[in-house]
Amino acid sequence: MKKCVQSASNRVLTIAAAIGCGVIALSILPVARYEHAALFPFALFAGVCIHTLWKTFYKGTCGFFYDEETVIFALSRQERWEFRWEELPSEKEKGKLDICYQSSTGVWNFYFLEKGKIKQLIATRRMAGYDAFIAMLKKKNAPAHEADGRIVFDKEWADQVFREVTGEPLYKKNKRDQK
Repeated sequence: MKKCVQSASNRVLTIAAAIGCGVIALSILPVARYEHAALFPFALFAGVCIHTLWKTFYKGTCGFFYDEETVIFALSRQERWEFRWEELPSEKEKGKLDICYQSSTGVWNFYFLEKGKIKQLIATRRMAGYDAFIAMLKKKNAPAHEADGRIVFDKEWADQVFREVTGEPLYKKNKRDQK
């Protein structure tokens, strides 16, 4: 099975950045014991360190795994979406999957809707295996459309998600429409 995942150099840089934040946090700790103003920078750097290490080691590698028959979208170690290539158009029609791309940047966005929540997975040119994966998407006629900067789903669905997050309707009627 072929894969399109973050390159090893990106993972090494992520771990180095997390260690750097941890070192900075530990260097602030002696000052934070006496100066309460130093607690915020300590918490900030320690939090970034812990979050980054958690995403790297616990969540695991996010990416795409595929062959001639199936494609697996791995959002984390625990969450994977597996489809046969010919199922992608029907999943898009059901509203469970949307694929869009930005031709200027080469970024491909994959959106998944489950239980009212949107999950996103992004393919960028920096990923190892990117070119082969995009070639396979095009070869299999994946139901993708070009992003135009707006929400990529229909208005009703966007309104539903917005209501879930904020508790208010996305499209409020103005006073002229109510008369």
